Amino acid sequence: MICLATGCQVSNVSLNNTEVYTSGINPEPESIQAAFENRISIKLMGSVLLEAEEPIPDQETLQTRLTMLDSLLTQLASLNKNLLSLKQQHDIHQVKMLRISYQRELNLWHKSNHLTAIKTLIPQQTFSVQNRESVDLTIRQIQKIPQSLSRLSQILEHQTSLGIIYPDELISYATDHIRNVAVVKPGLLLDRYQQLLTYSDLTIKEQRNQYLLMEQKFEREIRPAYLLLLRYLQDLKQAPGVRETSLVDGPGVIEPYLTGQEDVLQILHDEQARTYQQITSASAQYSQSPGELYRDPKYTWADQPGSYQTILNLIALYALDIQKDLDNWFRQLPANEVLLAGMDNPDLAHISYSDGQSLFDLQSLTNLPNYELETLAYQYTVPGFHLPGETISAKLQSSKLSRIYLSGWSIYSLNLLWQHRENKALFETGLAELGFLVRSHLAVCSAIIDVNLQIGNWSSDQARDFLSDQTPYSPGFIKRHVLRIIANAGSSVGSYLIARELKVLQQYSVQQLGLSLPVFHQAIINHSPATLKFLKTEMRDILSQ
Repeated sequence: MICLATGCQVSNVSLNNTEVYTSGINPEPESIQAAFENRISIKLMGSVLLEAEEPIPDQETLQTRLTMLDSLLTQLASLNKNLLSLKQQHDIHQVKMLRISYQRELNLWHKSNHLTAIKTLIPQQTFSVQNRESVDLTIRQIQKIPQSLSRLSQILEHQTSLGIIYPDELISYATDHIRNVAVVKPGLLLDRYQQLLTYSDLTIKEQRNQYLLMEQKFEREIRPAYLLLLRYLQDLKQAPGVRETSLVDGPGVIEPYLTGQEDVLQILHDEQARTYQQITSASAQYSQSPGELYRDPKYTWADQPGSYQTILNLIALYALDIQKDLDNWFRQLPANEVLLAGMDNPDLAHISYSDGQSLFDLQSLTNLPNYELETLAYQYTVPGFHLPGETISAKLQSSKLSRIYLSGWSIYSLNLLWQHRENKALFETGLAELGFLVRSHLAVCSAIIDVNLQIGNWSSDQARDFLSDQTPYSPGFIKRHVLRIIANAGSSVGSYLIARELKVLQQYSVQQLGLSLPVFHQAIINHSPATLKFLKTEMRDILSQ
């Protein structure tokens, strides 16, 4: 089904409506069930943890969450694991991962990139605003903006005092966003809010009154707060010592991925050479180079009438078509549909996934070759982000840990389909194969850039030059992609290594333990998200049981 929301097409892709979990054991005694529910409810219904997540949390908030989670985990440890269902064990695992995420966030708070969180202050999903309650929630989120901006200013001042100054590119990214919100009239936020009201169940009169109230608050409190931060960032950009490189978090953020016996950069460069050779071989049959193919207008939808709807329709068709084969690899499919929509307010990424929703910057996709769509559809619907993503709590989905993990899973699942493409009618055309190979190469190149930027070997210019030499993408795409790597330090290398470890675990499970792929994948999904360390240690023990 294709419908319209705020000028963007939305496609509901309905997936197999099965239970996500099965117990596999006899029902637990009522006392165990009650004890579990009483304890886990601290996480599921606790006023602190279920309040709207602060995009820019302070240290006190993070510490409060850690204390609550520590208390919860202590209580859960008293329960007999053997009497808990798989779903309950999964919930406990998620609490543990949430605790790891908050601890990591607290440890890196002074060095982390908080600047790009500025864009998350404005609600993104218009189509999720359907009633008075959701409108009220949106209003409360918007009303917090001055407080969040003030907190961001304090963080920036503190980081500057420590000698941590953001790259010029990230400062420019933030200032451009602020101008679109608070300088241009009516501005991004008010325009967005008006769209949100349009898709609510409020009457026309109520919509008008709500907009006038928000307009007044915007002029009194929100616009001045944005402009104050804008002036600070402009001064910061001119301050001595502003780096042109991408070092924000520094090596500490990728340290979890660089420890151990492995030479990570050597592994990545070996993979880079392999994937580059695959692209060379696949493109040999064409009279055009990969770059020429990517720039050939006959393979894009740019400036074509109805192209946005065509793109979403094709992504939805790929997602629906792959379902007939998924039970070959997975025991259970997502119970809920994945929602496809165009972004009203595109971020650094041209595609994103969150809480069952895949959002696409359709303007960006019209300039990419149409033969990439099959790869992108699988990656951002099923079996990619949505398959494990549905089982991850909304609270945990917002964490960097989950985003890295789901990205790693999406790389792994794409490679799974690639391995079985010949007998499953996948990537049937040569160009579709090329689209997959280029995306795979982009992933490993991004990991190489991530490491080199963070250990201080490369500048952002060197990163762009490397990507321009290695991939057929346009300068505009490359500039935006490198900025995304800069803004999300550790994500590219983390996700790639998680994908690699999932493949290693799959081979270990199938070849040495004799597990089927559906059984292996269900065990992985029941323990998603996971850290790289968890996959290398505890996950092996779980699979061996």
